[in-house]
Amino acid sequence: TRWINSLKATFGQARVGDQELRKTDDELYFESLLIYTLGTTINPYASATLRTQFAPGYTFPADLPKQQISAFFDPAYMTQSAGVAYTPFENLTTRLGVGVREVITSTYTAYADDPETIEIEKTRVNGGLESVTDFKWPFAENMVFTSRLEMFSPFTALDRVIVRSDNTVAMKVNQYVTVNFNVQLVNDVNVQARTQIKEALAVGLSYTLL
Repeated sequence: TRWINSLKATFGQARVGDQELRKTDDELYFESLLIYTLGTTINPYASATLRTQFAPGYTFPADLPKQQISAFFDPAYMTQSAGVAYTPFENLTTRLGVGVREVITSTYTAYADDPETIEIEKTRVNGGLESVTDFKWPFAENMVFTSRLEMFSPFTALDRVIVRSDNTVAMKVNQYVTVNFNVQLVNDVNVQARTQIKEALAVGLSYTLL
């Protein structure tokens, strides 16, 4: 068996001109993946993920006070799935399975509410198909490209695919200095009709303890 756990925590703010501090990045993501290896390129798997944020989120309408639209664990997205993982070669793994996706809210119920019902729902649960593809390409001695594509399509609306793509080029300048360029694309019609895109260029320090 292979049991892989990963945690991603990011938070950033920026001040532009005379504006107040605004969030540029805010994500808390955890994934636990268990693969039962059969000695072939196709193996069964089970996974669970959690995605939320640390700090409140706001919109900034023109000539109006800012309006809070989200908070910690409001909303929170949880997915559990099981299926088969296909690894044609070492740097590429793609998996397809049947999953359950929950959207959990408390105050900001618009992320989970069904507008076609009278009641205001704070939780939404959808069964559907999940696909996750991970790719890693060390295209130079000190540079590597990593890409992750996540898709979830509910059974009730298979044409409404939730897509999240995360792509990073990482360069190791020397033993301690690294440079990362990241591009993320998110298309979730339940949150916003338009595709959201984020780009980030980061210079940091890296040190291996073990």
